[in-house]
Amino acid sequence: MATDAGLLAIGIEPVVVQTMVAVRKRAKAEPEPEARRPNARTGTKQARLIEMLRQVGGATMEEIVAATGWQSHTVRGAMSVASGKKLGLTVLSTKDPERGRVYRLDPVA
Repeated sequence: MATDAGLLAIGIEPVVVQTMVAVRKRAKAEPEPEARRPNARTGTKQARLIEMLRQVGGATMEEIVAATGWQSHTVRGAMSVASGKKLGLTVLSTKDPERGRVYRLDPVA
């Protein structure tokens, strides 16, 4: 760290440096507050989607489209929101020989 005389020589007030050091130390010491995740409302199409994805066998795109009335691109968008930062869920996609592509929530996450 530079001395007060050195800081003054290059045109910086020593008080400014001390303040900046104190602010940085405080920022490191204080943990950031945990972000609150939104709760999924009951009775909505999104809640129905999550319920279908929680089923043991998961759900196919066709089953979700039939249950929600959404188009497939809307279902994919809703699953992206569910698996992203908004709801923090992990959506898994597997290929079933009989049903085709099946989506479900990761039971571990």
